Amino acid sequence: LSLASWYRKNLGFKTICITGSCGKTSTKELIASMLRPRFNIISTYKNFNNLVGVPITILNARRGHHWAVLELGMNQPGEIGTLSQVAGPDIGVVTNVCPAHLEGLGDLDQIAREKASLLFALKKDGVAIVNLDDPKIAPYLDTVECRKIGFTLEGKGHGAVEEIIRLASWRPLGYGIDFEVEMAGLKESFFCGIPGLGNLQNLMAAISVGIAAGIPLEIIKRAISSARPTPGRLYFRRYGNWLIIDDTYNANPTSMKNALSTLAFWSDALFRCAILGDMLELGEKSQELHYDVGRFAASSGLSMLLAVGRYANAVCQGALQVGMSEEKVMAFKDLSTLNSWLRANAVDLFPSHAWILVKGSRGMQMEKAIEALTG
Repeated sequence: LSLASWYRKNLGFKTICITGSCGKTSTKELIASMLRPRFNIISTYKNFNNLVGVPITILNARRGHHWAVLELGMNQPGEIGTLSQVAGPDIGVVTNVCPAHLEGLGDLDQIAREKASLLFALKKDGVAIVNLDDPKIAPYLDTVECRKIGFTLEGKGHGAVEEIIRLASWRPLGYGIDFEVEMAGLKESFFCGIPGLGNLQNLMAAISVGIAAGIPLEIIKRAISSARPTPGRLYFRRYGNWLIIDDTYNANPTSMKNALSTLAFWSDALFRCAILGDMLELGEKSQELHYDVGRFAASSGLSMLLAVGRYANAVCQGALQVGMSEEKVMAFKDLSTLNSWLRANAVDLFPSHAWILVKGSRGMQMEKAIEALTG
C-alpha cells in the first residue's frame, strides 16, 4: 500500500475514485469511456477494488498516464479510508448507500461513514460528487471543503452543493434508455444502450464526473451512446423466443429491486418470470431483507417466481403475503435442485416470448441456472 501511494505521487497522474453499494463497476466503465478520447488513462480491471486490487492498478500505471479511474470496494471497517489515502483522489464519487456487506459493517449508518471516507480524503482543489437522493451520504457534503456536485433522479435531494445535475425525464427505448438531463438551467438529451433503473443513477454519476473533468458534452454523449451491457449485468440475451435478463454477477436488496423494476418497465411480455438466488453477507437482517424482496417481486407483476438458497422460503413468503398465488411461487433448497427442475419443466411451463430474469449474489453462481435454461 505504501509503495502504491509513493508510486502514484511520483508519477503525478490524477485519480477519480468511485465507491458505493451498487453501480461502482458500471459507473467506472462509463467514466473511463468518456476520458479515453482525450486522455491516456488506466482503470480498475474488472472489479479489482480491494486492498490488493487498487494498489495493483496504481502500480500498473506508467509515465504519460493522465488519469487513473479507480473503483473502491469494501467488506470491513476502515477499508475505504485506507484505499482513499493510497489513491489520493482528485475527484471522488459516492453512488449510493444500500444494505450490502451488513455482516461485516453492521448497519447503513456505518456503511455511510465508510463511504464518506472517500470524501474526507479529497484535496481542497478536488471535486466531491454525491447522490443527492441518498439521505445517508448527502449530509456528509457539509463537512467537505472542495467543489461539490450533486446528481438527483428525484429532484429533491439532501445536502448543499454548488452544482446540481438533475434527471428531467426518461423512457425505455428498445433495450436501452432515452433520457434528458438538466444542468446549468439547460436540458440535454442522451441515449444509452444499457437498460435498467439503477443504470440511470450510474449515468448521472458519470455525467457529473465528465463535467467535473472538463470533458466536452459531445464526447460525454458519444461515450454514453456507445455503452453496452456486459454479461452478468442486466445483459439481455435471446434464447429461441425467450428473452433472458442475465444479472447474475451479484446482488443486494437494492440491485434486486432495480432488476425486478427493469423486468417490469422494459418488458411488454405477458409472461415474466424471476429466478432469484440468495443475497449474501446481509447478517442478522438476511431473513427480513429476503422477505422484503419477495414482497417487491410480487408487486412488480410477475407471472412466476422461483427462489433458491437458504432464504428462498423467506422470498416466497414475502410474495405470498402480498397476494401472489401459491402455484406461481416455488422455493428450491439449492441450485442443483433448481437446475434439475428447469431442465425438466421450463420448456413446457415458460411460454414463447417469455421474459426471464436471473439474479443472485456471486457466491450463488446463478449463471448455472441460465445454463440449465439454455442447455
